[in-house]
Amino acid sequence: MQMKVDLKPLKGERGERFDRTDGAKAMVNMVNAEGFDFINKDQLREEALVLKANAKLDVMINVIVEKRDEMIRFEKEITEQTKKIGSSIRNQAERLAQSFAKFEKEVNLDQLAQRANDLERIACALESIANLHTSGKLENIGNMLKK
Repeated sequence: MQMKVDLKPLKGERGERFDRTDGAKAMVNMVNAEGFDFINKDQLREEALVLKANAKLDVMINVIVEKRDEMIRFEKEITEQTKKIGSSIRNQAERLAQSFAKFEKEVNLDQLAQRANDLERIACALESIANLHTSGKLENIGNMLKK
């Protein structure tokens, strides 16, 4: 439905005439009374501000989503690296355990400990003999043994 706008001077209920601005205001009031809703400048400014704010929020939300996706990718990379490192550590530990088992099998540790004790006693005995030799007592003991 098309509305006709008449710009002729309007007459009020008592017959008084309105000038053009009063007529325009009266027409707007009539249209508003008919149920049409006009937006004033303040409402337009508010809507423009809301649209700008919504646009900024959309940009911020997009940045947040990008950063979240980046963090998820980073977390997945770290998880994969951690799995690889853990697997490598387990393999190395297994190899080390096998090497120790092989070493224990080839070298009898009980015999090795006994030999180490024997070598320690021999070293102490040789040290005592060296002390006796430096003090000259070793010759005396040797002479006594010859007699």
